Amino acid sequence: MQQLHNITYLKAICALVVCFIHFKIFIIDLKNIDLDYLFYFVHFFFVISGFIIFIKYYNNIITFSSVIHFLKKRFLRLYPLHIFFLVLFLLLETTKMIAQDHFNIKPNYDPFTKNNFESFIYNIFLLHNIFGNPLSFNGPSWAVGSEFFTYLVFSLTIFILRKKIIIAVILFILFYSKYYSSSVFYSVHGFSTNLNCLFAFMVGGLFGLIFIKKKFFSLILIVIFLLIFIIYNKHYLALLPFLFGYILYESSFKNQIFFKKKFFINSLFQLIGKISYSIYLVHSLILWIVIQIFNVVLKVNVYEFSLLTTIFFLILLYFLTIVIAYLSYKYIENFFYKKM
Repeated sequence: MQQLHNITYLKAICALVVCFIHFKIFIIDLKNIDLDYLFYFVHFFFVISGFIIFIKYYNNIITFSSVIHFLKKRFLRLYPLHIFFLVLFLLLETTKMIAQDHFNIKPNYDPFTKNNFESFIYNIFLLHNIFGNPLSFNGPSWAVGSEFFTYLVFSLTIFILRKKIIIAVILFILFYSKYYSSSVFYSVHGFSTNLNCLFAFMVGGLFGLIFIKKKFFSLILIVIFLLIFIIYNKHYLALLPFLFGYILYESSFKNQIFFKKKFFINSLFQLIGKISYSIYLVHSLILWIVIQIFNVVLKVNVYEFSLLTTIFFLILLYFLTIVIAYLSYKYIENFFYKKM
């Protein structure tokens, strides 16, 4: 997978942007600026996932036992870290209840209301993006359920329709491109969320097939046909995953890394890309804890910071996120993943 080295940097950029989506909430100067388009980077993650998964496993999933092995491997990649942070958020919810009942410290919302028992069960079974509140407990983890859904569809499709996989991918992209573009693309609730993420995953997979197949020009013609179909029907939002897929495809052939002359930056982005999943799951927790320390313990309102103080605060949030994500990657995420 040495050819895909540069994708690590793209994963790093996505991770940093997704963190900023949530970190920006306390920046007063951005409150009236629409930054919803940053949510595109969440779907970029799914395009990356589809691109890499198709390349790595297209020729490896042949028997039903290989389907089971693949799903077990991906499950161990996602689930242990998800459960670890779910338990941490459960402990935080308990702490908030104690603080409210015994120390008269009022949280931003009553404990175990949004994060209730029902939501906890849905989180355990990776169904919280379909049922209940998708942003309960560790909010960003809604994408974990969608990610595993894409793995399930991918593995079964490869197993059942191996010889017709390109046709299956194309048909899904054709039929769903209209819904993807006309729906609220940044929705995180309902089964349509899974389909939105599957659409981005399959577009990434299509470019992955172009990467590994010898029938290059045939596949390029297919992509051109899909683009003409989407543009003709004015489903412009559905063009974005194709743009992301093209960026991935082009970057896969680049020999030079993005920050070749700046060793520290280069190494930092390699690390961030490597631990991007841990960053994705930990950053919301870091944000909540740090804000509580400033607001409750230090009696400093983070929502009234000056521009310079805000910049330092952002640096602190990113630093803590990367450090904790590295530890969770090393001792939890990577530990279970290596079991397979």
